[in-house]
Amino acid sequence: MSPKIISSLFLALIFGLPLGQAAWEVWKGESVQVLEIVGPVNETRLRAFEDDLRQASFMHQEVTPWYQLLLFSAFGRGNEKSIPGNDGELYFGENLDYVTQPAFGRSGEAAIRSTIEDFARQLDAQGIDLVLVPAPAKAAVKPYHLSLWSLPQDNAERADTRNLLSTLKGVHVWDKWDAGPSGTGVGFMPRDTHWTPAAMRDAAKRVAELGRTVLERRGVSLERRKEWVAEPYTHFGEGDLAELLRLPESV
Repeated sequence: MSPKIISSLFLALIFGLPLGQAAWEVWKGESVQVLEIVGPVNETRLRAFEDDLRQASFMHQEVTPWYQLLLFSAFGRGNEKSIPGNDGELYFGENLDYVTQPAFGRSGEAAIRSTIEDFARQLDAQGIDLVLVPAPAKAAVKPYHLSLWSLPQDNAERADTRNLLSTLKGVHVWDKWDAGPSGTGVGFMPRDTHWTPAAMRDAAKRVAELGRTVLERRGVSLERRKEWVAEPYTHFGEGDLAELLRLPESV
């Protein structure tokens, strides 16, 4: 292929997409999104313009979902927000960054520790105990669904995070998750970042037990004031991670 043809195809791609987008918006009776760049230039406005341009993009709205379906179906590929694993599991991209990126370092750990312990001291001065309940990420407690390489691994929680939680002073840390394929700890819905109802119920019960113990140490007796009634509720949904895949709605 001659350089002239390659250059022509490149220029057609560069100029054709925005011109096609503008024609599509005019055909739909909408204002041309790209013209909204005219005006004062600042970081906040440029970021908002970028987000609006992405949402209005024909490629983003109509083409990308089908391309994502091809990647997902043929190669098991997700996107930067939703990562497919084994057995139908999906993982949040930022959670993977948490377990794979470098540790926050001594200065970062010192800042986090200082903030939490200072808050605990302020509460203690008011006769209040601080109970910290760290919520684990799915990638940390269920790494065995990520890939065949992570199958033997029961837990991917970072050692620096674990050390920080275990050495906080003046803080009651509830971190009783028993991870692993055969564990009885937190359970996540396969296509969601949220816990299963059973996991939420178990966590609420066990945290309440810790709260009761903490209050009893301060000489505070709890009095049951109301009886709660649990009623079953059924909800159908794709899951927030499935939605982040942005597959075509008709699929």
